[in-house]
Amino acid sequence: MLDDTEAQKTGEWTPGSVNGSQRVGDGYIHDHNENKGQLSLRWTPEIPVAGKYEIHPPLSAESQSRENVPVTIALAGGQSQTLRVNEQEESGRQALGQYTLPAGRSITITLSNAGTDGYVIADGVQLLPIGR
Repeated sequence: MLDDTEAQKTGEWTPGSVNGSQRVGDGYIHDHNENKGQLSLRWTPEIPVAGKYEIHPPLSAESQSRENVPVTIALAGGQSQTLRVNEQEESGRQALGQYTLPAGRSITITLSNAGTDGYVIADGVQLLPIGR
């Protein structure tokens, strides 16, 4: 699990806090529904063991969060894919896909507020090993 504090931030994100909400780390950040297309977070996690991983964004059931948040998965070698995340998904099992990754820093995950209307909440990302 990687917190928003572990991401490289572009733009001025606003710290948020909601009592009783489950969060990664001490809090989360949001775009304050401003500066659309100018804010992003980029995680480049260290993969400890080569293998297959499933990527999940921590989700928010906040009523003001968005249903179409772009998240781009970029693999070493230039392959990338942009997916739309529903931040209102309450099941907690929304997956961004399964990827076979070598050990090291071979993947970049970028969340952006481009093309969104309303608040974009950023809290973290999770990579779960599969089959171990």
